[in-house]
Amino acid sequence: MNVLSIGNSFSEDATRYLHEIARADGERVNTANLYIGGCSLETHYKNMTSGDRAYELQYNGQNTGFSYHWTTRFKIEVGTL
Repeated sequence: MNVLSIGNSFSEDATRYLHEIARADGERVNTANLYIGGCSLETHYKNMTSGDRAYELQYNGQNTGFSYHWTTRFKIEVGTL
């Protein structure tokens, strides 16, 4: 199962623990988390509509190598499935 979270420090904790709990039970769950610490829902909406590259990326509860580079931030794009 793959889980995408878009959030703040609460989603950081949730994705880390979800991945660890699932792994301990022998389940394969991959989590990706786009986050801004302390971010409000209103700010997420503004970022989505403006295309602002403001998000850090965590994968399976760990910061990726991209997290600490100013030039490599991620954005949310509105699209269709």
